[in-house]
Amino acid sequence: MFNPLKIFLSPKITTIFIFGILVLCYLMIGWIEVLRFGDYRWVWRYGNLIIKTTIYLMFLWSFLLPIIVWSKNRKKFTKEILWVVLGFTPFIYLLTLAILSTWE
Repeated sequence: MFNPLKIFLSPKITTIFIFGILVLCYLMIGWIEVLRFGDYRWVWRYGNLIIKTTIYLMFLWSFLLPIIVWSKNRKKFTKEILWVVLGFTPFIYLLTLAILSTWE
């Protein structure tokens, strides 16, 4: 039987999905920047809001991934540690940028 929750919480698929969505969002920021000054400014405004919201949700999901994998199966956590660490890197990236931006 098809179980979408099992696929959705798989560390390998989740990590690939997080990175795919982040890359797509960063590319779309550049694409909609053309619409900033013109008749379609509203597309830029809403698109920018949707993209930023999606990026922050992916960073949040990246933070929650190790917790979900560890709570789901603690015995197999060491087998999936590579995918958990790779999935956690976007959160570490955001945290590093936040710390460096407040550095004096």
